[in-house]
Amino acid sequence: MLSSKRVRWCNMDKISELSNIDFYTKLISLFQPLIKVPLREPKNESWYKIPTNEPGIHFEWGFHHNKRSFGTEIHFEKSKREANEELSHRILNRYKPILECLADEKLLIESNWGTGQNHIRLYFEKNACDFESEDDVLKWAVRTMLVLYISLRHEYN
Repeated sequence: MLSSKRVRWCNMDKISELSNIDFYTKLISLFQPLIKVPLREPKNESWYKIPTNEPGIHFEWGFHHNKRSFGTEIHFEKSKREANEELSHRILNRYKPILECLADEKLLIESNWGTGQNHIRLYFEKNACDFESEDDVLKWAVRTMLVLYISLRHEYN
């Protein structure tokens, strides 16, 4: 039998702007001390970007599919598709098995999306119903972002 928390989280299709800000504020407060890098205040968006020193590349958390899933991601958003393909393939070739092992999750890839359909993202994603509470989402998001950020930050910072 599902717990009431689990049912409530699965049915949370629409999160208010204030809830987005509250959620990402909690997430930042858990993640930022682990990386010791200043992070910006969240906005009322369904995603939160963590910049790198490389233009067109950033880490990101985001709700997907009308808040029915949540992802931990690295985005390649350079203007030229070839640059995004080269960067993402380099990460896949060098790090995919390590990232999947450390995160205990399958690393997914989505290409040809975003502005001009040139962008590529590598990401871990979980269905909202896989979590029992918001705290479970926060823990998973911090753990999977640590895997991406610590493993890949030397590539872009």
